Amino acid sequence: MSGHSKWHSIKHKKAATDAKRGQSFTKLANIISAAARTGGGDPNANLRLKIAIESARKDNLPKENIERAIKRGTGELGGAIIEEFTIEAFASGNIGLLIEVITDNRNRTLAEVRNIISKAGGRVADNGSVAHLFEQKGVIRAALDTLTAEQEEAVIDSGALDYDLTDGTLTITATRNDLNVVKTAVEAVNINPETAQLEFVASVPLPIEAEIETKLLNLLETLDNNDDVANVSTNAEGI
Repeated sequence: MSGHSKWHSIKHKKAATDAKRGQSFTKLANIISAAARTGGGDPNANLRLKIAIESARKDNLPKENIERAIKRGTGELGGAIIEEFTIEAFASGNIGLLIEVITDNRNRTLAEVRNIISKAGGRVADNGSVAHLFEQKGVIRAALDTLTAEQEEAVIDSGALDYDLTDGTLTITATRNDLNVVKTAVEAVNINPETAQLEFVASVPLPIEAEIETKLLNLLETLDNNDDVANVSTNAEGI
């Protein structure tokens, strides 16, 4: 069974609060723009864009914001070009971090992320020094208290690599190529994903002590508050 993530539980509750205040709209729009830039503006032909739009709608991003984000990504609106890249870093306790960013100003974002990491007692690392600790997989999360026999059978038969049901959250892991297939299969048995996306999953999770865990969760929250940070992955066990 795949491990339950404390950070993703916290992040989900935080995102729900942020969405009510409009604080996550910039981040959601950036993710849509990036998806449209790499795969085109048609969600029917661009799975990543389709999933980004579905996620944005659940977080109440207005339709006009979604349309504008797509046009920004495809270049129809002109202006600054957005780009995606990953920043590799080590946090306290030698915990590896992969920080996925979407920005129209690389130097600004690098400086901001570097400052956040440094203040938390960590350091930005050279390319490749952290990435080898992770593997990109499809991860589906849904709010669910129990699985019926039919639902559990559907998850197993979907081609999923693994699944875990803890504290009201069902987490399903798939290969990156099978993400949409698994998502479609579980939706057919009334499992409604809150998120379905590609994530970097640690190959060998690293056990950490309570003190390090608290510092790490605070760091993850600070990074998540930056509009240019799309996602952060860590190899800390259970985070």
